[in-house]
Amino acid sequence: MNSLGLILLLSTLSSLFAAFAQNCPQKFTPLLPRNSDFNKACSANSASKSPCFHHVSGSLRSASVAPKSSYTDPTQDVNATLIVKDGFLTDFTIADITSVYYVAYLEAGIGLLYMPGNSDNCYFLTWTIFNERSLT
Repeated sequence: MNSLGLILLLSTLSSLFAAFAQNCPQKFTPLLPRNSDFNKACSANSASKSPCFHHVSGSLRSASVAPKSSYTDPTQDVNATLIVKDGFLTDFTIADITSVYYVAYLEAGIGLLYMPGNSDNCYFLTWTIFNERSLT
């Protein structure tokens, strides 16, 4: 098994462990790398207006990503809405800049809320604290 496969396997297993440990019936969809789509959206000469994110420390490995529409349509595939650069899950962008997204970093106890602004070039980012662990 190559290192990319191992990373994807471990991230899936850690997500499943979190679900069983908390005894909650959540459905997990692993984020699959889409390098060419990411590079197309985030290159220096890209026409895309999507914000590109890079984790300096940490990754999306133990995060829960939910587009707002997934609250009304739980069958929505997160891979259709979030573009991840590679199996390290440190770089990502949003496919649909007109939707609201929430990234919950479960181990850290914090979340990032993305909301589109009034124009194509504007968006709002809000950090939230949902666990005492993030205060220590």
